[in-house]
Amino acid sequence: MTWRNLRRNLRRSLLMGATIASGYIGLLLMFAYIDRVDQYLMVNAVYVNHSGHVRVYKSGGLEKFFQKPRKYVLNPEDVKTLEQILPSEITKLEKVSPYIEGMGLASNSCQYQPFRLKGIPSETDRWMRTHPMVQEWTPELLILKRGESFSAGSSADSILMAAGLARLLGKPLVRGDVAEQVFPLITDCASAQTKALIQKNPEVQLLAQAFDGGMNAEETSISGQYST
Repeated sequence: MTWRNLRRNLRRSLLMGATIASGYIGLLLMFAYIDRVDQYLMVNAVYVNHSGHVRVYKSGGLEKFFQKPRKYVLNPEDVKTLEQILPSEITKLEKVSPYIEGMGLASNSCQYQPFRLKGIPSETDRWMRTHPMVQEWTPELLILKRGESFSAGSSADSILMAAGLARLLGKPLVRGDVAEQVFPLITDCASAQTKALIQKNPEVQLLAQAFDGGMNAEETSISGQYST
């Protein structure tokens, strides 16, 4: 009887079946998209941005580390204490790695832009770039716009810089693009040749608060540029 009723108005039955199928396919696509975005954001936050699943701070360090870094940084004794307190938990973790964060001003000798910096061991960067989750869900985020990563053998006294910050500082080149290692000193920011000198020079100056509370400046080279 059911088939008889369906055949009685074939056009309406086909339209209803197509509507149900379209709705089902739409739901599948929606849930697939939600899962894709969820995995993308998770992998980007945990692995690519080196945030990890768990962070360990000294008491008060989460709120006050950037104000008093020397007081709230984890020293070797703190790390040993953690290893003694949490031996079984540490062995269960996928990866344990130190890192350091800071903020300050980046300069091209004539202008300044704010920056936030994160330092990690090159071995951790190599581990992240070869991680199966990263390779599966966010391989495009591993591709640098220019230059090479730390795990690829870039110099220890160089940095990776966001392409947007490099553009604001007028630094289109990276360390591997130039043969010179000594660059002329920029003394006149109003000179017509200054812009060209800045663009040919991959070096920048970083100004930030030191651990003792004072200010410190370092000159370094841009080894690679990444997209944010």
